[in-house]
Amino acid sequence: MVWFRLQSMLASSSRASHRVSLSTCLWTSHGAEASVKYLCLTVHFIDSDWKLQRRIIKFGLFQPLTNLDRMIQFSEVTVLDSESGPFNIIWEAIRDWNLDQKLFSLTCVSEIRNDERTSKLKDFLGQRKCLPIGGELYNIACVDDVLNSIVSKEQPMLHLVADILERFIQAQMSTALTQELLIEVVTHMGLKCPQEDAKWWHKIYFGLEVVLHFKKAFSSQDFLSAEDTKTVESACKILRAFYHAIEVVSGPVCSTANRYFNELWIIRTTLEKNHLQIILNLLAWFGRCRKHSTSIGRIHTCGCQYLL
Repeated sequence: MVWFRLQSMLASSSRASHRVSLSTCLWTSHGAEASVKYLCLTVHFIDSDWKLQRRIIKFGLFQPLTNLDRMIQFSEVTVLDSESGPFNIIWEAIRDWNLDQKLFSLTCVSEIRNDERTSKLKDFLGQRKCLPIGGELYNIACVDDVLNSIVSKEQPMLHLVADILERFIQAQMSTALTQELLIEVVTHMGLKCPQEDAKWWHKIYFGLEVVLHFKKAFSSQDFLSAEDTKTVESACKILRAFYHAIEVVSGPVCSTANRYFNELWIIRTTLEKNHLQIILNLLAWFGRCRKHSTSIGRIHTCGCQYLL
């Protein structure tokens, strides 16, 4: 009954909108079934009052591809059992909500975007003439996923600051007094503690903020060298810009380009101001690690990759 009311409301609200856009994301529980993933499908449209709206229209189990493929029969097409992930969920939503002739775009996170079943769905929708402009706007990357990918590729920078962060944590956890001081700083930071399943760089960013807040609160303690302090400050500025941009893009308010352009511009200017200091410190850090596993070629490659 609730589903029919929601469908009627959405149909009425989106009737004035000639086209709708779909977006997908993956959700993972924090309980005993943390490895189970669910695909959430959201529809975005502009209503009769010219306000951007969004509604969740489908929520289903996201199953990875397996070698145990079993054929199952849909009314429109025969697909493999392993294709009942994005193919089944997205197409069922399009069919049930009568959106096949109103599609404008589909935005996906990387795991769904790179899934071959999503590509097969594009071919299927193309054959039914459901995609405008040849499907050019089908399966495009979402902004927060792109930003996460950019930061995750900066492994040299993350390893550099993670090394500094690890030494800081070890030093502060050595006595009960310093542990209490550390907990006091974290409590009064006003920054959300990252969840267990948060991105690795989210956790590093939080740790760097702790280091800087600790240094500000207890400036008399000399626990970081001048070089490490510059590295932490530069890296934290960069990660802070990415973190705040993702907070805006992934926030509860429907984002459009004009709403998060400022955050993306801040990322650009922050990188321009801080990348040189990071490169110099990276080269120094790789130099210290050279006798263990790092070659001159890897130093050059990582440095150039970061400059680009």
